[in-house]
Amino acid sequence: MNNLFHSLLVFATFLGLLWKIHRAFRRASPIGDGCVCGGELCLSSP
Repeated sequence: MNNLFHSLLVFATFLGLLWKIHRAFRRASPIGDGCVCGGELCLSSP
């Protein structure tokens, strides 16, 4: 059970890092939200 919790924690941290990198890339890129990722999360902010 502890191992499962640890892997979930690592996965959540990895997702957080990916999200930060994605946000930084989107700010630096002239391309719009839909082109960069195409997911629902990208449609939330212009």
